[in-house]
Amino acid sequence: MLAVYDGDYITEDLRKLPQNHADLIEAFLQELIDDERALTTLLRRDAVNHCPDFNSKVIEFLLRAGYNLARISPKGGILGRYRIIYAIDNQHDDFYLLAIVEKNFTDTYTEAKYNYEPNHPITTRICAEYEHSRIPYV
Repeated sequence: MLAVYDGDYITEDLRKLPQNHADLIEAFLQELIDDERALTTLLRRDAVNHCPDFNSKVIEFLLRAGYNLARISPKGGILGRYRIIYAIDNQHDDFYLLAIVEKNFTDTYTEAKYNYEPNHPITTRICAEYEHSRIPYV
């Protein structure tokens, strides 16, 4: 049975968003968690699911460093601006939701938005939480 756990910062990440955006993300996550087939797609390195509509992809530079981390990219509307970073514990079939970030669609670095930069504060935070949670390395 696949299980999903909120990381230490998910509530804080949601509080930083406009309330209507946070509500949409929470509804999306609940739909995802309630659908065993959708959760199963998260175990693949690259996956597409249509209800709820999202794709997921491993974060390659973090995988090479031993972290089993990936991102969920919801499709459409306001949700399409955000990414949900999660860790996979393959030993226990668990998922840990570690961050909700607004995707940076430009090449300009900003701390408020995220584009998978190795030295970004979000990267530092999710790696530290991964280690603290004792999620197995790959």
